[in-house]
Amino acid sequence: MKTSIPTINRTVNSIQFLRFIASLLVLITHSTFYTHERFSDSMPVFKAGSVGVDIFFVISGFVILLSSITKNGEFSSGVDFTVKRLTRIVPMYWIATSVKVIALILSPAIVLHATFDPSRIVLSYFFLPSVSPDGRWEPILGVGWTLVFEMFFYFIFAMALFAKKSPVVISSLVIVIFSLISTMRTDDWPVATMYFDKIMLYFVIGMFSYIMMMKCRRMTLRVFTLVLTALSVVFIFRKISYGEPIIERLSFETFTFVVTFFFIVVQCESLFVGAISKLSTLLGNASYSTYLFHPLLAPIVPTIFKKLSITINPVFVVISTVLFALFATVIIHLIIEKPITNRIRSTLQKKRKKVVAA
Repeated sequence: MKTSIPTINRTVNSIQFLRFIASLLVLITHSTFYTHERFSDSMPVFKAGSVGVDIFFVISGFVILLSSITKNGEFSSGVDFTVKRLTRIVPMYWIATSVKVIALILSPAIVLHATFDPSRIVLSYFFLPSVSPDGRWEPILGVGWTLVFEMFFYFIFAMALFAKKSPVVISSLVIVIFSLISTMRTDDWPVATMYFDKIMLYFVIGMFSYIMMMKCRRMTLRVFTLVLTALSVVFIFRKISYGEPIIERLSFETFTFVVTFFFIVVQCESLFVGAISKLSTLLGNASYSTYLFHPLLAPIVPTIFKKLSITINPVFVVISTVLFALFATVIIHLIIEKPITNRIRSTLQKKRKKVVAA
């Protein structure tokens, strides 16, 4: 399918940096929660870090076009797109979910907010929504709730590709309709209606951000970013003056903050060179492992500090938790995620060459 949208024939290092920041914000939020729950309830939970998920979703919308538009200006086939997305998402998610399930079987006492439920486990492996013992709509691996939305987005996009229709138009239309339906949500809606959520609008924003950056002049993008920045500053001052939290989930102001931050960072692409580029690429590539595995590793640190029964500032426990989880998940990326992903891609490429040759 021919498209009028250009493609980028290089790695976008600023996107890797954004991936790292998004995963770091989520990690910090969860680290404060684990410290509050397992070490000292005097440690407040940094809830604003949940905005990292919003950033992740904008990145997903951006990258889905970056990775699906070929060099000749066409969308990749539905098969190619589906295989690439499944290769990227499924293996590590299944590994992380399996670790959680094994922990539930071998030592259920150490796993909080989850129980061994075969039906939930099956739904979790297939990225389908289910209800946790706490009443939250999430799979066995709690952070996997974002992947329920991600896979739904990929499904719509892939179906449009198979139907030879514009995936941007089709997926945007579906998401906007679902977001409008979410405004009528009541507490008695079943978990199957989880997809009716405004958070998916970030996917649309990410796609149109890519289109803007590919089609608009540099000066136009700078002016647009300056306007967004000015608007964000006004919102921040207003919230401070009224004593309101700066980050409120899915508020218009938060949407503005996220998009502003995204545009500012992407337009600083020229700064990501040398050692900075290498570090941001490593941490960005590892962000998926960081996101998936930190809930399995981070609670270890505050639990150990609690058992040591020593007087220590909870902030130090949070910092130690963040550093430990970052280091451990980067190692997981290097020794597990990267080899597995490369092996799968290499195998698929060889099979494809054989098919083409035949």
